[in-house]
Amino acid sequence: MSVIQIVILRHAEKPGDPAQDQPADGISLSVRGFARASALAYLLPNHYQSPSFLFATQQSKHSNRPIETVTPLSERLGLQSTRTTSITTTQTWLLDS
Repeated sequence: MSVIQIVILRHAEKPGDPAQDQPADGISLSVRGFARASALAYLLPNHYQSPSFLFATQQSKHSNRPIETVTPLSERLGLQSTRTTSITTTQTWLLDS
């Protein structure tokens, strides 16, 4: 039996208070968040197997941060991220594939 690794990440840093989600913070990552997302594109493949799939929640009126976090890794590895509205949708997709 082969080993399957699953890596779960929360989005990188957002502007403002990390404990609160304020509309004034906007929907994107902070400058530091974009830098961390870029670093993850090199760090993750060096510590884990290259992923077969990338998942991120789709953009909403509250956040585009999950997509912005995985985009550098997606581009570096030539993988398209799958955007989903909920974990249930993701679980169903994984079970059906």
